[in-house]
Amino acid sequence: ITNLTFNDVKPHLKTLVDNLFNKVPSGVGAAGFMKLNAQAFRKVVEGGVEWCIENGYGWEEDLERCEENGKMEGADTSKISSKAIQRGMDQVGTLGSVNHYLEIQVVKPENILDQELAKKWGFFPNQVVVMWHCGSRGFGHQVASDYIQTCLSVMERKYGINVIDRQLACVPFNSVEGQDYFA
Repeated sequence: ITNLTFNDVKPHLKTLVDNLFNKVPSGVGAAGFMKLNAQAFRKVVEGGVEWCIENGYGWEEDLERCEENGKMEGADTSKISSKAIQRGMDQVGTLGSVNHYLEIQVVKPENILDQELAKKWGFFPNQVVVMWHCGSRGFGHQVASDYIQTCLSVMERKYGINVIDRQLACVPFNSVEGQDYFA
């Protein structure tokens, strides 16, 4: 969220976009500016937005604007493979490719459907906002791949579950495997 309007930004839009492109590492194999070891990356994963704020990468108000205040209770990196940690620790602060994006957007008046909620969240007509989706990149892909294998190894034998596509591998949520994946 910014306090700028489209009219404020319009004369500088090309420069702004060029600067974002130059400063935000993106694409397959991009590495971020943070040089984290495995232990530090585990703290990022478990600490979420709180870690970001404590280390100068966020603001207090970010907590109230993120799902679950930016941190899942019970997050436990001991349930994550070292391969996933290795794949993720250089990617903090980067954008991937395909469906990952960083956009400068304008809040159009006709798209504000709940005036009271928009005001509460700090949105106003013609406001410039920045939106991005960077996912969890190699880290998230590896965690998912690891747990697909875990599910495939137990779902039929232990839980009597059959699926038509291995990408639909699953286990009961309250099972040991389900709780490990959730953590």
